[in-house]
Amino acid sequence: MQTHAWQLAAPPQQASCCTRAIAGHVITANDTMLFESAKLELAIAPSLVFVHPKPPLPTDHIVAPGSGDDSLVQGQATLTLPRARDLKDGITICFVVHVELYLPGGPVDKGIVFERKVHITPGHLDKGVHTLPFQFSIPSSVPSYILRSRHGKVTPKIIAVAGGLGSLGADLTTEIFCPTVPNPSGVAELPPGLSLDVIEDSDELGPYSINVTSDHMTLSGLMLISLNLLAPSTDFTLSSISLIVEQTFELTPLRYFTWGAPLNEHQADKLVRPETVIRRVIAHIDGNASPHDPPIVVLGDSPGGTPANLERSDSTHSSASDKQTPYKAHLAQIRKGEQYISPKFAVRLPCDESMSSSTFPGTHTPLRFSHSLLIEIRWINPQGRARLLKVRKPIMLASCCCVLESLVLPTYAQSLRDKQTDIEYQRQRRDLACVCGFSFQYMLDQESRWIERELEEAHKLSPEALPKGTT
Repeated sequence: MQTHAWQLAAPPQQASCCTRAIAGHVITANDTMLFESAKLELAIAPSLVFVHPKPPLPTDHIVAPGSGDDSLVQGQATLTLPRARDLKDGITICFVVHVELYLPGGPVDKGIVFERKVHITPGHLDKGVHTLPFQFSIPSSVPSYILRSRHGKVTPKIIAVAGGLGSLGADLTTEIFCPTVPNPSGVAELPPGLSLDVIEDSDELGPYSINVTSDHMTLSGLMLISLNLLAPSTDFTLSSISLIVEQTFELTPLRYFTWGAPLNEHQADKLVRPETVIRRVIAHIDGNASPHDPPIVVLGDSPGGTPANLERSDSTHSSASDKQTPYKAHLAQIRKGEQYISPKFAVRLPCDESMSSSTFPGTHTPLRFSHSLLIEIRWINPQGRARLLKVRKPIMLASCCCVLESLVLPTYAQSLRDKQTDIEYQRQRRDLACVCGFSFQYMLDQESRWIERELEEAHKLSPEALPKGTT
């Protein structure tokens, strides 16, 4: 009689807690690692990379792109292996700057504009977790990260590729965001400030000066403004002073962009300058009672004032209970020939959610941002006509993160930092917020000494402080 194979098969063994059956096969606990995948993770320190662009040298100087004051980024790749492996192809780690340009009326233009690689060849690795350190030198000319712009994105990141360690022999890949923050000042130095004096003449205002200062010109930073009418030509009603920050764009299609190379005359004609202008009103100063929107702090005109008494000056305003008055009160009544000096008004620059930082000279990028400060003075002349004076000046806005560089250790020296210090540094940086998260009062407190100096200088220019006969 013919015997079937299934009749000759031995009875299956009783599965225990250390075994499990899959598709008719018996797998032991020691063999389950065969079904696990290798894992690859990245960590970098610092988590914010501060670079310090330098203005380009004259054309007769030939300097390789990226030479000069570079920034060092250290990190580690953590590789988890379910079994011993020979990494014949090693691990390639790349720092790349990926750009997307949203050209008006065209498709998205995307590509990598900068790339730098390191290769790790660990050879044979046993089963378990392996930590592989690496480091990059980041050129000072790399662009700032840009994530919120209607005309494009700039995404610096680090990508790790382990050849043949993925599923079915594919490459195992992971990446981590590596935000770059340009600061035109030196390492661990605060961004530069602004001292702007506009001195001009007007038919009705007469000779006038507008003083605008900032200790550090950053997004969400503080700015002070005052108006000085030296000898008004006629009587008039000063209605308001407005401050507006404007942002414009310039795009270079990627087919015309070469890292580190200036545009030639043919390529310069291909630049795209969208008509889009982002405008943010940072102050509208009139005679209405506090509070204002955007916020304004009227600083006392006595020298030596401190933030503790930097209160809103309501003595020349209506009471707070009248702040819902349907009309706007004027700022001051100006008399012919009588000097008028306004108090200093503290206002705040736009935050990074509404604007990007400026593109500094020496930064190589196909997506550039420019900013200007528009000052509008409104008054009513003796004939009852509303008049408007506009003054526009270019400004440079640094990132709101630049202030943080002076609060923690700025750079990495290979001989001074060990791995544990690197990881701790990274954790500290994660816990820090940019100045956009600081309150207006906190910013006033931090800038108290600078404000005191500005008030003292303003007091020297007041009519009471001038010698008799001086105008």
